Amino acid sequence: MDDEVVQRVFQEGGRDFFQQQPSTSSSSSSILQSLPLHVAFDHGYYLLVKSIQELREKKDGIVTVGIGGPSGSGKSSLAEKVASVIGCTVIAMEDYRDSLDDGNELETLDFDALVQNLEDLINGKDTLAPVFDFQQKKRVDSKMVKTSSGVVIVDGTYALHARLRSLLDIRVAVVGGVHFSLLSKVRYDIGDSCSLDYLIDSIFPLFRKHIEPDLHHAQIRINNSFVSSFREAIYKLKCKTEIVTSFPQESDVQKDNFIEMYLRPPSASEEARINDWIKVRQAGIRYYLSLGDQRIVDKHFIIRPKAEFEVSYYM
Repeated sequence: MDDEVVQRVFQEGGRDFFQQQPSTSSSSSSILQSLPLHVAFDHGYYLLVKSIQELREKKDGIVTVGIGGPSGSGKSSLAEKVASVIGCTVIAMEDYRDSLDDGNELETLDFDALVQNLEDLINGKDTLAPVFDFQQKKRVDSKMVKTSSGVVIVDGTYALHARLRSLLDIRVAVVGGVHFSLLSKVRYDIGDSCSLDYLIDSIFPLFRKHIEPDLHHAQIRINNSFVSSFREAIYKLKCKTEIVTSFPQESDVQKDNFIEMYLRPPSASEEARINDWIKVRQAGIRYYLSLGDQRIVDKHFIIRPKAEFEVSYYM
């Protein structure tokens, strides 16, 4: 099922799509109308990494990704997690501010500079990107962004803006968890000079007018109501056969015997593949749960979300 979704992402978007069918921010049409891609954070993270990996194999040049959404929605966390897995470069739109305005971020963004940086990268040229300091409220430096990373993620509230969409291969919207997180984030950026009443009266209309319409052009829409995500990574070394070689004395060696079973979710049809079922693995009092085959494979490493718990009893 996920493989089919990834293929539809490629078919319904990317730079080639916009060369044939340009759109504007005010357009009422939505690419999402034909794509059932409203997913939770972890599933969206998995789909995005898999889409990037597949696109890197199928095209020449750099892969560009835009992750947009309101402040506090979790888009920066998503960008950082993807970058930690595939080793890409993240461009923060906040660095393209000309100044620290009183809430109207759109007017302070230097879209010309960002567009030029993206065009340079797409054309195979390294580019110089600005660095903004929120304490000094101005640009203080610049950094070199190299094409050697192979993937560049644009992270920002307006990452899916009409001026950028034609330069993006993959467009992702992260929504949910907006209200309090949005106000806290904006108040932190602006300082204590603005009241919450002012923020409510100004920020939310700005979101409705300038941010929300662009999110409808995403190929993957992540609903992040509870901002749930991976907290700590646990790495396990596995092999197909038992290793005969002895381990050093200081090594902690553990051997488990387990029972593995699959449970069909109530929402799944009887024709659903086994990979769409809930996988349950039992080892003594420990249980491991995982939904579907949502694994990310990068050469010799496999990353997959799962739940782990113990069942205790007293006699």
